Parts: sequence; C-alpha cells; structure tokens
Amino acid sequence: MFKFISFLCFVCFLSYYVIVLISLLN
Repeated sequence: MFKFISFLCFVCFLSYYVIVLISLLN
C-alpha cells in the first residue's frame, strides 16, 4: 500500500514537472 502511494506521488510530481516545462517553452 505504501509503495503504491509513493508511486502515485512520483507520477504526480513527474506530470507537474512536465506541465511546468511546457509552460516555460510556450
């Protein structure tokens, strides 16, 4: 259960990073 939560947090952080990167490029 804890591993799933940490994985979800990692995916959330990664998607946030991608959104910020796209915002900077545009």
